Amino acid sequence: MPDRMNRPTFVQLGNHNTQHNHYYGPSLDPSANDDASHLAIENLDQFTLVARLAKASKHAGVANAVMEQMGRRAFRRSGPIVDLLMCLHLAPTIAKHGDWQLRRAFSHALGHTLAATDADGEVVDHIFSNFIELARASENFSVMLSIAATADYSTAQLLRNSTKGVYEYPHPQVLWQHSRYPSLCMAHTGLQPLIDSALDREDPWIKRRLVSSCLLGLAQGSLTDIENTKRLLQALNDEDAQFLSLVLAWIEPVGHFDLSSLLQPSLLSEIKNNHAVITRLDPGTLLTADPGLVRMNLELMSMDLDLQKQKISSAPSVSRTPISGDSKGRYSTIEDVTAYLLGSAHQEIRESLVLDLLDSFDEGIRWAVASQFDLGLPQGQIGDEECAQIFALLADDHPWVIRESLTMLARCDLKLSEPNTRELAQRAVAAVPRTQAQGWPRAELMPALAGLLASEPAVAEYVDLAVRN
Repeated sequence: MPDRMNRPTFVQLGNHNTQHNHYYGPSLDPSANDDASHLAIENLDQFTLVARLAKASKHAGVANAVMEQMGRRAFRRSGPIVDLLMCLHLAPTIAKHGDWQLRRAFSHALGHTLAATDADGEVVDHIFSNFIELARASENFSVMLSIAATADYSTAQLLRNSTKGVYEYPHPQVLWQHSRYPSLCMAHTGLQPLIDSALDREDPWIKRRLVSSCLLGLAQGSLTDIENTKRLLQALNDEDAQFLSLVLAWIEPVGHFDLSSLLQPSLLSEIKNNHAVITRLDPGTLLTADPGLVRMNLELMSMDLDLQKQKISSAPSVSRTPISGDSKGRYSTIEDVTAYLLGSAHQEIRESLVLDLLDSFDEGIRWAVASQFDLGLPQGQIGDEECAQIFALLADDHPWVIRESLTMLARCDLKLSEPNTRELAQRAVAAVPRTQAQGWPRAELMPALAGLLASEPAVAEYVDLAVRN
């Protein structure tokens, strides 16, 4: 089993002394107040991170292309336009052959390069039109360009007139990216096309992202489209009551508004009942808390971290958390806390903790569970007693969770009975067409599935030869 990354055993999360006292991790200084701050900590140039990830790539073409361009960049006068041309040169290769972390890091570098150009002038317009054409031809790059367009507050403003075709891209993550606040308000001229697209899809995580963004925009006064927001909220049902309760508790210190005219009466009543039980816990008590409260606090923490993308002048004083400096952005903090919980939990409560976290509405928390699942297991072995948890991971409705689960299983020592081995193989293979039906490309899961089959011949025996090839 390969060595695991060294991670902090605990992350200082701040003080939660009152029911709705919010914690904000990294500084609200504009230079470090978004996901991309994770790419620039300690003056780490974002392109240097791209180069580091490319160097570790299993695809030689990616590493060679990036190293060549970085070598040229080191010996010539750099600037936003030069860097933008370098991005245009590298984009097709990274989109086709780069792994998700490299694609994400490159996307943030591209976004901040675009912001630095002020998106002004014929040269920038011409270069950006080439990016648009590439996005239409490449599903991966359509996601990358969407990340770039929403990576920075100023970029969302600068690219306001360049997002009209975003609803035509089939990849679900494109719509999710553009549903984030503040790009929701800054990069779109109206909510109707965005909400129409979200309501046409079955993906609950897109609708919930859009709901939280709209409610935050209403609370802060930056969003005034009440009618389309009402249409979105009317599409929710009683199953979304706890999610809405959490969002409203999270937003409460930022702004307040009357929801009574926007929600169905039954849902509004359910929200009020749930609102009373939402409690912020001191991080030191998470291990001894009820699993439901642990999940709730992780969900609130995830929204806290997402709120850092905003420039909220009235935010409370902040303290800085340890940041991994990798390409996972805010998910690194959630991953660290989840690692602490799973690595420290007693075995008798571990299963209930895992299954409760997998009920989270936040796909980032479920992804973190998949990423850190083997922490705390004796010698990293997964046996029949873990099968209920593994099968729940593989049944998730988000490909990121499934992909990370397959990656985790490939590095673990599987000690499963023959029936459970067969069931694992069937569930792993069935996840591919299921995610394709949601609009995700086949390549989203296939490398991770191939890694599992290569590392576990016993699992591969139950997979059709056509799939293995």
